[in-house]
Amino acid sequence: MDQWTIGIVGVGAMGSALVKGFVSSGSVAAQAVGLYDIDRERVGKVAQETGCRIVPTLADLVGTSRCIILAVKPQQLPKLLKIIAPKLEDHLVVSLAAGIDLNFLQQQLPAGCEVARVMPNTPALIGHGAIAVSFAANVSDERQGRLCRLLESVGSVVVVAETQMNAVTALSGSGPAYVYLMLESLISAGVTAGLSRQVSRQLALETVIGAAKMVKSSGEHPAVLAAQVTSPGGTTAAGLRVLEAKGVRSGIIEAVLAAKARAEEMGRDS
Repeated sequence: MDQWTIGIVGVGAMGSALVKGFVSSGSVAAQAVGLYDIDRERVGKVAQETGCRIVPTLADLVGTSRCIILAVKPQQLPKLLKIIAPKLEDHLVVSLAAGIDLNFLQQQLPAGCEVARVMPNTPALIGHGAIAVSFAANVSDERQGRLCRLLESVGSVVVVAETQMNAVTALSGSGPAYVYLMLESLISAGVTAGLSRQVSRQLALETVIGAAKMVKSSGEHPAVLAAQVTSPGGTTAAGLRVLEAKGVRSGIIEAVLAAKARAEEMGRDS
């Protein structure tokens, strides 16, 4: 990719994951990335690990970057926008904040700015994120392509309508926690059934990874694959009957809907 200067505000877990993915993949040169964080020790560590530049002030970051990525918490974003807005011109401004919609961002920023929302999830830390992007109508095709190619260095990218971003937040943004809960339950079940914790952890972990890869590689509906391992009157059928009776399926659906409602609430409160 030809040179594109990027400024990242906030190098916590997600911000640093993006930086490391961008640089290690060769999507952007390390010296073309500026880092700003109020935690000077943290930003120093990320700069040392990646070779990116530490930028002392937000004004300097804006002045040396064409793409500004805001990797801060939703409650911090309104104050941050007020600080940087007077310094922005025709930048691409990318927000990672859950619940903060494009309309709010555009109202806070100069008319010449192009705006995008990105919802990554924590597996982006190991290069296997599920990442959704929505663009304001004024974002050029060229900048859309650049941003998507950058994000592909830390995971799989989908472009969605702005109206779908709260659902994305609820599904893939919060989804890893649901999977971790299921994994924790499988490990505990194995121990309860008589396996050592080490063996139970290994078997449960590989089962979850393998099942996900089966769905992805086969292209089959999960229900079809489940049917293939469910013999009439067998062990899997007995287990699935209990899960259905306990409302596991509806519980997961309700969890995603509750997370979506919370994302909408956070947006209204901004």
